[in-house]
Amino acid sequence: MSFKTPLGKAGGYYRQAFAYYYKGRYDKAGALFKKVLELKPFYADVRYYLANAYCQEGRLKEAISELKEALSQNPIYVDALKFLGDIYTLSGRYKEAVEELSKAANLRPDFADLRHNLGRAYYFWGKMEKAEEEYKKALEANPDYAEAYLSLGCLFFQKEEFEEAKENLRKSLKLDTEDSLKYALLSHLYNLEGDKSEAENLFKRALLLSPNNYSLRKWENKIKGHSPFFALLRRLFLFKASRDLRFAQIHSLLGVIYAKRKQNQEAILELKEAVNLDSHDLQSRLYLSAIYEEKGETEEAVKLLKEILSLNPDYPQAHYRLGIIYSKKGSRGTKAQRHKGTKHYRLGIIYSKKDRSEEAVFELEAAVKLDPENVDYHFSLGVAYSQVGKTEEAGNEWRRTLELNPEHKGAEEKMKYYQWHK
Repeated sequence: MSFKTPLGKAGGYYRQAFAYYYKGRYDKAGALFKKVLELKPFYADVRYYLANAYCQEGRLKEAISELKEALSQNPIYVDALKFLGDIYTLSGRYKEAVEELSKAANLRPDFADLRHNLGRAYYFWGKMEKAEEEYKKALEANPDYAEAYLSLGCLFFQKEEFEEAKENLRKSLKLDTEDSLKYALLSHLYNLEGDKSEAENLFKRALLLSPNNYSLRKWENKIKGHSPFFALLRRLFLFKASRDLRFAQIHSLLGVIYAKRKQNQEAILELKEAVNLDSHDLQSRLYLSAIYEEKGETEEAVKLLKEILSLNPDYPQAHYRLGIIYSKKGSRGTKAQRHKGTKHYRLGIIYSKKDRSEEAVFELEAAVKLDPENVDYHFSLGVAYSQVGKTEEAGNEWRRTLELNPEHKGAEEKMKYYQWHK
């Protein structure tokens, strides 16, 4: 993607911004991109890169705002549509992700990466047939797209259609023969089918490629069937192993398979490992919370859902599950009050997302009155206050959030923002 550099003073800021951006100084880059926009407010390309800088800093809301503004200036800006869709996928807003990525796909139907990412949005949304369709379109656009074959393999793995999973993983391996993750996935597939010999051969290949991989060492006893003494020795050396973030995907897939088979203990162990490897893995936390909720361990389920919301306050599935749990078994106020509070809260979140901030404030204030000890209500009310320019009130709500939950990361970040703007 190439951009036309603006002239004059704006061009100077623009070049400085890119210099900082490529050095990883996203805060400095963002500040300079904003200076360009003060001089050239209708420069959609600059808004795109400002969104990139915000995203690198984890400021997804600001990134979304800039991309929407860029698209208001240029509605057929494919890269901005794709980027916005990818952020929505990351945020768990899968319906919106599909909407934006579909718009981009209609403009660029042969863009393989775009088709693949649309497939991932459908996959995480639980729409497997549509995901499969998009992955295959990505492969039509680029028959050598190893990542699309891998995604198809994972999709069939989750559906327990193991023959199709193996076929696609092997195709991915032909294009990239040195990826231990794919050998590990295939090994687990054969192990689940009971073919221990093939599972062990594939696992050995994975270990040859990544001998110090933490996840492979964790699975070694399960796949290779070592004695308890050997397994104990292996655990003693795990602290030296390297952790590969990508392997969280396998742990998560195994957790889902075990949960489907009602092997809850194995499911919990694998999903916890996924979170252990990738601290921002919201989907695995959601799966874990569902297992605990099904087991009747409501406190554990609520704890996980709150962790999700501390990492991403806008994650809709977490809000929904918390509302359901509180309306059924909450411990604060009367059941009727909690139920009414949940309804006001949901409405407030909907209004906030639709930029109807005054209505969001009204609903969230009502929710807080009905359930004054609810951390999520106070935090979201603070966000709504900030949207209508009530900075002092927003700060009060985030302080209250931290009083109720001192480890609430979302409120900590908002308080930094509040102190800076004070």
